[in-house]
Amino acid sequence: MVLMVNIIPENLLGNDTIICPESEITIQAAPGYSNYVWHNGSGGSTFTTNHAGIFWLSVQDEIGCTGSDTITIADFEIPGLGMAAEEMICPDDTLLLDAGQGCLSYLWNDGSQNQTLTVYQAGIYNVEVETVCGLYSDTVEIKLYQGNLDLGNDTILCDGEILYLNPGSDYSNFLWNSGSFDSILLIKNPGTYWLNAFDGFCTISDTIVMDACAEITFPNVFTPNGDYYNETFYAVTKNPAGIINFKLVIFNRWGRIVHTLDNINDVWDGKINNSNAAEGVYFWVCDYSARDKTGKINFHSKQGSVTLLR
Repeated sequence: MVLMVNIIPENLLGNDTIICPESEITIQAAPGYSNYVWHNGSGGSTFTTNHAGIFWLSVQDEIGCTGSDTITIADFEIPGLGMAAEEMICPDDTLLLDAGQGCLSYLWNDGSQNQTLTVYQAGIYNVEVETVCGLYSDTVEIKLYQGNLDLGNDTILCDGEILYLNPGSDYSNFLWNSGSFDSILLIKNPGTYWLNAFDGFCTISDTIVMDACAEITFPNVFTPNGDYYNETFYAVTKNPAGIINFKLVIFNRWGRIVHTLDNINDVWDGKINNSNAAEGVYFWVCDYSARDKTGKINFHSKQGSVTLLR
């Protein structure tokens, strides 16, 4: 007597798979069996479903041998960037946008076709991907993080004044353009000052400009003798941009006007009517208006003398 044994293979339903959104999938069992029973009691070699899940099947052949198999059908994961509609990027940082692996093709709005895109600046970025379930797209707007580091408004620093730059207690990792790592910087001289500091999210920066007071002084001697040294008489200014109006009148010893300067940048070359003025003492009166620390314009008048030597 010969005993017939039919070995039923374990893989009756094939590999696990996915189901596309708003679609259905038909599970095809291996053919050639006399009886099929699915998990819900239905028969036949195929089973159609429109949702994900775990599905099993039992089969029996013509000599009564049985076997079974299970298949898992997962929902299709819609590809995307995995980000909010808006994302922040720190100044001088980069951000890697990843459209996900396993897609058939990628197309970014800059024309690149890689899975990822490195972002260096603010803007709107879009990617379109081709999948087994069709085309999908996603968009993100990248904004540049600004923060609120504020060293104050640009101001004016007069001689002898001291100003403390203090960004506040919400920052750490300080670096000033002076090289200092302190949280507070003491300022004694006009100039441009900047700070980089970490606010818990980004390293941000701010800059403040300290102008000198709009002050005018005058030399008491000049030597227009052709040696190219100290050849002219002029107003010496700090922060000339702060001088609003200016007039300097020069007199000889008898009170006669010998020269007038109407601009802060004008000079007297020691000539009267294109001829060399005589050596001696000359007197001057200067009227001008200057902007003070508060931005107010104040009138000033000065007078003095200068000695012309050759």
